Amino acid sequence: RSNFQPSLPAKREGYFTPQNHQSLLGTSTRQAQLKKIWQSSLLSKSAYGDFCLEPLQKLAERYQNLPAARIADWNNVGGLLDLTLQQIVTTLQLSKGMVFPANAAPEDQAAQSSYWNCVVFWLALYWHVPELLYIEAELEEGNVWQPISNAPGMQFRFKVDRQTEAPAKDSVIRLAFSVSMLPKSALNWLEKQPNARDCLFLELAGINSAEKQIHLLMNKAKRKLLSCELNDVKNSAIMNANLYPKVVS
Repeated sequence: RSNFQPSLPAKREGYFTPQNHQSLLGTSTRQAQLKKIWQSSLLSKSAYGDFCLEPLQKLAERYQNLPAARIADWNNVGGLLDLTLQQIVTTLQLSKGMVFPANAAPEDQAAQSSYWNCVVFWLALYWHVPELLYIEAELEEGNVWQPISNAPGMQFRFKVDRQTEAPAKDSVIRLAFSVSMLPKSALNWLEKQPNARDCLFLELAGINSAEKQIHLLMNKAKRKLLSCELNDVKNSAIMNANLYPKVVS
């Protein structure tokens, strides 16, 4: 399902060659994370492939080897993808034993379990998308590459843009990006459970949904996963100089 060719050595100094999802997710560490994610899924294998694995693969090709610029522990080559995988694993594991919606009858909770399992997955999958707002990138032909809009079709270079964005913009971008990236079949399926749909969209938009357990779950995952809060982007100047071998002008 990828449009990319297998990863090749960079032809120009300071540039990275785009990789397909097979290369990006093919390392032993990331394969182990994918196994944990599949083990936590309540979907059939085919539904998991369509609703979870495919969106993850597409996101991996968008993230490439970019860092999570504002998060100290993940501000390294490939950090954004690694953080996202760990976010999914952590959030799904913390959700085990929780039932949604909290006030529904047990039979309704059982009937809706796969929907809420997907809501948790999608929230974790797209939670760190706003990190792309802090990346300034350029394709080898000289055109600007916007990771928030598309995957790179040729070699690229990048740096962290240290201009602080408005916090409210994070939530807007997260919601818009998620809706644009999720398969239509997944969105149509989610429409069968409006309360789960509303919860997903509200939480992505930074608004507390009626399902308070979900909001508490995301906060708990954040505390467990991150050893420090988001840094001011200006503090990201203290980095490995080799991470950004060329400065985009």
